[in-house]
Amino acid sequence: MKRTGVIVAAVLLAANVGNIVSAQEKNYKLNEVVVTATKTEKDPRDITQSVTVLTGEEMRRSGATNVAEAVRTVVGLAVSDQGPVGALTTISLRGSNYSQVLVLLDGIRINSPRDAGVDLSALPVSMDDIDRIEIVRGPGSALYGADAMGGVVNIITKRPEAGYVARVGGAVGSHGYDLLELGTSGKQGVTLYSMSATRVTSDGYRTNSDLDQWTVNGRIGYDLGKAAALDLTANYVSKEIGVPGSTAYPSAHTRQDDRETVLGATYRKKIGKELDVKLTTSLTEDTLQYHDPDYFLGPLSSRHETTGQVSEAQMNWVAAPWSVFTMGYELRRSSLDSTDSGQHAMSNNAWYLQDEIPVGESLILMIGERFDSQSVYGDQWSSRAGGRYHFRGSGTTIRFSYGESYRAPTFNDLYWRDPFGNRGNPNLQPEHAKEYEAGIEQSLGGGSSFKASYFERKVKDLINWQEYAPYQYEPVNIGNATIKGVEAEANLRFSDNAVLAVNYTYLNPFDEVTQKKIYSTVSPKNQFKGLITIAVDTDVYLTVEGRAVENYVRTGAPDWKYSVYDAKIAQKFGQKGKAKGEIYFAMTNIFDRQYENIQGYPMPPKEIRGGITIPF
Repeated sequence: MKRTGVIVAAVLLAANVGNIVSAQEKNYKLNEVVVTATKTEKDPRDITQSVTVLTGEEMRRSGATNVAEAVRTVVGLAVSDQGPVGALTTISLRGSNYSQVLVLLDGIRINSPRDAGVDLSALPVSMDDIDRIEIVRGPGSALYGADAMGGVVNIITKRPEAGYVARVGGAVGSHGYDLLELGTSGKQGVTLYSMSATRVTSDGYRTNSDLDQWTVNGRIGYDLGKAAALDLTANYVSKEIGVPGSTAYPSAHTRQDDRETVLGATYRKKIGKELDVKLTTSLTEDTLQYHDPDYFLGPLSSRHETTGQVSEAQMNWVAAPWSVFTMGYELRRSSLDSTDSGQHAMSNNAWYLQDEIPVGESLILMIGERFDSQSVYGDQWSSRAGGRYHFRGSGTTIRFSYGESYRAPTFNDLYWRDPFGNRGNPNLQPEHAKEYEAGIEQSLGGGSSFKASYFERKVKDLINWQEYAPYQYEPVNIGNATIKGVEAEANLRFSDNAVLAVNYTYLNPFDEVTQKKIYSTVSPKNQFKGLITIAVDTDVYLTVEGRAVENYVRTGAPDWKYSVYDAKIAQKFGQKGKAKGEIYFAMTNIFDRQYENIQGYPMPPKEIRGGITIPF
């Protein structure tokens, strides 16, 4: 805590002598919109759920090299990281596990139908192509269907603007880290385009933790006047990595290869002032290969190929000044070809309806319903209701909401078979949850604000893998849990050149079957996070980030808590009015703490990185 105080004091001192940031670099979020919470463009102040928006500029300032690093400071969110660059990294929202968080790329579902998870270290998108990330906490099944129990994370990429911009960048760092990126984007007449490629390599800090990863993105679009637009996108990632395993069971020769392709097409059309439609279709393909030559029962190899196809039609209709309808239909098909689970397919048809009801200037009510008809586990209904009231005189906003959600059994849950007797259960039913939330937001003036919320989620029919014979497991619907939590965050603008963001999350996860706490990385007891950004000179900024985490542990077990700090200093360069380049130096884990995010998987020691991005 003394070190933390010294850091904050030093940063604030530097802020007092720093120059004012240019107007283009201010952190004010002007004209910000959120689309994920309602599937329509909304002012964040009009949303009835808890939402966080990370802009591309905020992510660059933080020094994040991937999405997991960018979102780890978000309130209510926990990151499960196996350590080395490129190692499996997943996220949790409000105590949910990774399969209960829906992740979207430009609105396209990228959760694997194999295990419902998303590895944030292998996303098919380059960091420099991300415009913003929207994180909606709380149930989202009323709009998105399965797997949105904890919330929804939508990674939204940039749409090229008029003119032409190209960039080249590179970075080097500890343990053989090496990054090279190229990109170009522009718009000529009605046609817009962007292309980029990024390669990341690393030797890793553990035995057999090297990485070789390629990411390639492309977009072409057409602005057909103010009333229509067409966008075609293609995203690809290829990752070859060593899998060192846990410290208890190390694997010196295990290898894994991942390939993922995401293709999408979106057409938008505005029909008059009251009606607009959106048509989307997407294809995702994923291949995972795993090989362990040292497995104690003999060499172990597996290959898993999954495919997802989604088509959706959405209509937004301003039916009256007091009613805005959003309605849609979605068809989703998934398939699997696996050495462990065999060949399987499933389909899902869904209808959803949402009504936003403004009542005067201060009150907004929201209700929604979705019906899913699934070929394997049957019909599911998901409801939501919420409200937002704004006190104009005091600048206070209160929110309240109720939502139902579910997590579908995955292909692995249903059909898994391996040589050791572990097996899936084709009779599984989805997990179901109901969640209540109440929150308050207070404007403090000058760009500062404070938010706090309380939530309670009850989950039933949790899917747990249980032993049905000695050392042999299958999943069953037997779990019930209650998760209560408090989230609080403050964004404080001391001046135009110093901004501090801090937040705190408390979780109380309780297993109703065992009558005990849930001991899990995804449900830490306390999380305190902070990030301060200051301008130390014109076009020069410093960012310091800190995280303190305390996990629940069983009686008699040693404490499992840690704190870690990162820092980045960067300078922008280039002509005024044009895209600017950046040169930076960053250090992670600056006090060289030994800690584990997941027990048995040591996190990196102190590491340094430096890089440059040049536009032309």
